[in-house]
This record gives sequence, C-alpha cells and structure tokens, in this order.
Amino acid sequence: MENGIVAVVMELGIRYIFAIFCVLHTTHSTLDDLDELRSTDNHIIKPNPTSIIVRTDSILYAPVGHDISINFEVTNNQYKNIFYQFEGYTDDNFNLAYVTPPSASVQSYTKCLVNVKILSSNSLNEEKRGLLTFKAKWVSLFEEEVTQDVYYYIGSQKPDSSKPTITYTISGDCSGYLQPKLCHDKIWKADISIQDIDSGLLKINSEPFSIILKKRFIVGTKEAVSGYYLANCCQTKVDITATDISGNENTITIDIERNWLSTGEIASITLGAILLVILIIAVIVFIIYCCRKKRQTLSIYPESIRS
Repeated sequence: MENGIVAVVMELGIRYIFAIFCVLHTTHSTLDDLDELRSTDNHIIKPNPTSIIVRTDSILYAPVGHDISINFEVTNNQYKNIFYQFEGYTDDNFNLAYVTPPSASVQSYTKCLVNVKILSSNSLNEEKRGLLTFKAKWVSLFEEEVTQDVYYYIGSQKPDSSKPTITYTISGDCSGYLQPKLCHDKIWKADISIQDIDSGLLKINSEPFSIILKKRFIVGTKEAVSGYYLANCCQTKVDITATDISGNENTITIDIERNWLSTGEIASITLGAILLVILIIAVIVFIIYCCRKKRQTLSIYPESIRS
C-alpha cells in the first residue's frame, strides 16, 4: 500500500511540474509570436485623409412621426483645401434624408459641420431601427470618399444610466524591456471588446490614438465591438473611452506593467512549487519509512520471548 501511495504522489508531483512548464512554454511561445511583429513604420497609425464623427448633440431616437437629426463633424486631415460633396441615404424607401450643406470647401486641418435630417414617413406606424449611410466625397488624383454608417431608432427611448462595458485581454510582457534603448524591441497587444446593450454606442476613443477595430463601426450599434491595441514597450499604457447615445461614458486604463509578473517572479513561483512537491514527497517517504520500522520492531518481540 505504501508503494501505491508513493506512486500516486510521484505522479501528481510530475503532473504539477509538467503543467507549470506548459504554462511557461505557452507564455514564451506567445511572446515569440509577438516578436515577429516588431515595431516598424507599418504599425504607426496614421489618420485618414478625411475623418467623420457623430456629434453628441445628435438625435438618434425619435417617436413615430418625428424627425431624426444627426450632426456630423467632417475633418480635413490633408495639407490642402478640399471641396467635399456630402450624401446621405437610408436603407429603405420609407424615410427621406436631407443633407445640409450638400457641399463645402474645407481648409486644411479644419472641421465642417454637416446635418442630416431624416423625415419619417407618416405611413410608418411601428417602431423600428433604420440605417443611415453618410458619405463625404472629394476629388484628388481620383475620386475618393469616406463613409460613416449610423443606426437610428424610430420609437420611444428607454431611460439609460448604465455605462458601456469594456473588457480586454493582454498578450505580451514588457519586463526587462522598459529601458529607452530596449523598449522598441518588444511589443504587446490588448484585445478589446466594447458594448452598450441599452441605448447603443456613440463613439469609441483611445489615447494614444491607436485602437484598431476589426470591422466597420456603426454608430448606435448595440452589439459588441471588437478591436485591438498594438504597441511597443515604450508605450505601456492606453486609455479607452466609450460613450453611448445617452451620454454615459466609461474610461479604462490598460497598463502592461501591472498585468504580468516579471520573469524573476515567475521563476521564483516555479521553483517554490517544485520544492513544495519535493518536500511533500519527502514527508510521505519519511512517514512510510517510520511505519515500516515500527512494524519490524513489533515483529521482533515474539521471537525474543520464544527464545
């Protein structure tokens, strides 16, 4: 029986040590994969030549028979003046969209405010969600355009005091690479998910401006929006801000320095776990040895008495 106990303990100890090394191997494999994405000029997020945002004073909810009013802020991020043409259309034939102004000349690095009014059809007597597509077009060497999609809601808006939810997971480790001479050689990544199930998301911002969304962001969506932040270890923090249609705002800070244990700490924990397993095995072996010695001592006395 003692041999069975020893075998079981040895097997558990070996499995425990193997599990620890598997975790460490997975961690270092992830870091090796990230090393292939070393910081280059391709990772620098450059602004679009023209950017469009939906302003917070927009009306994306309206009762049946009332108008929707969406205010866009169009920014010319180019070094020259641009003449824009603005268009807006809905995803059905029941609502008409009027764009004011229909065109504008915007100076370099300045903004232009554009209003899109959606007139609800009087024949529409039910609550629904509609989709507006807003476009800013211009001609450079060839015709270009930037598009922003917006969900609008015909019907009553429910009260919403809840902030959008922001969750994330981090890959990478900057330990040992925080010095200015080394921080460019290592990168880390945060996978981010943002959602507002009540009134819908209005905008998503990051500081520094480097968050990359995995698919086109539709203003007013109530579905989860996925994206990621990628940076080298010279930039260890990023602030993510999400705002919903009701004006509720949530900001979190992702800090790679506070997320992972250092290599020395991981090594210390691993060594401590190994020593603990060895100590447990030694104690069990010692107990078994004492039990056997006691049994041998007890079996001697009858022989002595008979002699």
